[in-house]
Amino acid sequence: MNLKGKVVVITGASSGLGYEIAQQFVKKGVKVVNLSRTPSKLKITNIHTDLSKNEDIKNAVAIINKEYTDVDVLVSCAGVLHWSDIEELQAEEIDKDFAVNITGAIKQKNAA
Repeated sequence: MNLKGKVVVITGASSGLGYEIAQQFVKKGVKVVNLSRTPSKLKITNIHTDLSKNEDIKNAVAIINKEYTDVDVLVSCAGVLHWSDIEELQAEEIDKDFAVNITGAIKQKNAA
């Protein structure tokens, strides 16, 4: 399959699984856009995005819509997790985990 020239948006392409997936797409000539708090070291487009912040998501989607006529794939790899015993978790930590891991991905699609 020829992927050259396609556009892929990846959340969390600065490390871990997101980075590895981005690297594979770059090798195939795909234009990769990274949405994360940390820029990727790959030669891709980085848009600073904290997926727990609605304004960051809206800003990222606006930039993507302005720069690209179409996005072919969205890969949601960003994730956080506060490791503690359940009784020690703070409400803010739970909210942040859900905002980045679940609702951030939903909001990206709805903001487009």
